[in-house]
Amino acid sequence: MKKYEMSSLERKLRKLAVACMTNGHMMRVRSHSEADKAESLGAVRLLGEASAAGSIPTLFENDDSGVLHAHCEAYNAGGLRVPDEYVLRQAHSERDGLPSFLFVNSVQELSKALLHEPFLLVATDHNLIPNIRAHLPDPLLPVYLSVSSMPDAEAAYLGRADHVPDGLLLNFVPEPWEIDNLYRVQGRIPSGWTRNSERLIGVLSLQGDYRLHIRDLRNVVLQNPVEAQVGVVPVKTIDELNQVDALVLPGGWATVQTRMMQALRITSEIDRFAQVKSDEKRNPVLAICAGMILARLKNGIKCEHRHSFGWIPMLINNNDLNGVYAVTGFGDSVLFSEAPVAIPLAENSDAPFEILATIATSGEDHDKIVGLRYKNVTAFAFHEGIHDVFLKTCLRAWVQ
Repeated sequence: MKKYEMSSLERKLRKLAVACMTNGHMMRVRSHSEADKAESLGAVRLLGEASAAGSIPTLFENDDSGVLHAHCEAYNAGGLRVPDEYVLRQAHSERDGLPSFLFVNSVQELSKALLHEPFLLVATDHNLIPNIRAHLPDPLLPVYLSVSSMPDAEAAYLGRADHVPDGLLLNFVPEPWEIDNLYRVQGRIPSGWTRNSERLIGVLSLQGDYRLHIRDLRNVVLQNPVEAQVGVVPVKTIDELNQVDALVLPGGWATVQTRMMQALRITSEIDRFAQVKSDEKRNPVLAICAGMILARLKNGIKCEHRHSFGWIPMLINNNDLNGVYAVTGFGDSVLFSEAPVAIPLAENSDAPFEILATIATSGEDHDKIVGLRYKNVTAFAFHEGIHDVFLKTCLRAWVQ
């Protein structure tokens, strides 16, 4: 049976799920029709009454801790899933153990907010963002900005780099052309690096938990003696993509990543990067969670409206695993959050599959494939312990 602890694991799941939606926008909805429209635009979360939710989670807004405790108890009991997995509220003066999604109206409020171990902060003023980040104990804690108009949303990505939020709370549902234009504005933010390493691993940094992967890959490089100097850099543009020797597609929200890649017209260049190289050797690619969905050949469950690169002849069932499982080769406490599972399609393959990870826990999820390699593409449905595997894959490919 899968392991589950509400007191600690649920908070970890929330933190991970929200960290995975960096640069994904939340939208405030007031009706079922608005919820459907927001979902079609790639919203990562909705804010409003739970009854207005589509198939993506709705954040419940309430400052009454008694109401919030009742919702958490209902979730804990395995019954009513309101407010899905998240709670939105402002900070109280004393820590009460409730999961928190907190607004910050001033730097003075930040210490009170941090007392509650929030999984996300929302700044109400653009100029607060650098000051909030300067006082954060966890640099990966997402800081969003609440905006009420599309001009304000676009302006959030036109200032200095330290003012750029990790995502937006849109207090309205935009039109399709407006959200596409916003993605194009986001994509013009320069990464600011120059090539100073013999080899570079690029992490696609449009949406998802790319900062986590950059950090963990850099740590793995430092911990492993390598002959070539290896750097890890964010990739947002075609020019940056053309300078790296390997690419990571991060976990996150596959619908949002699809829309952003299309808006920035980088989709075909990513496909070219994975498929061919001048010396006929293919570049190593790591596809994680949402990236694993994008790497598939065929749709399984809940894969519609997500791009398919077709790199791996597999069928993907999306949102299949939630919780902590034992995984072959990776230990007995691997965390999955709305994770996909892979079903290889042998009849469509012209090379062998290498199965890297399966669910080892007994029960209905036993033997589900959550890690595999096909040619130059390595794919995992989880985030822990995989960066060392990919670095070694890169080093082997670069010396061939």
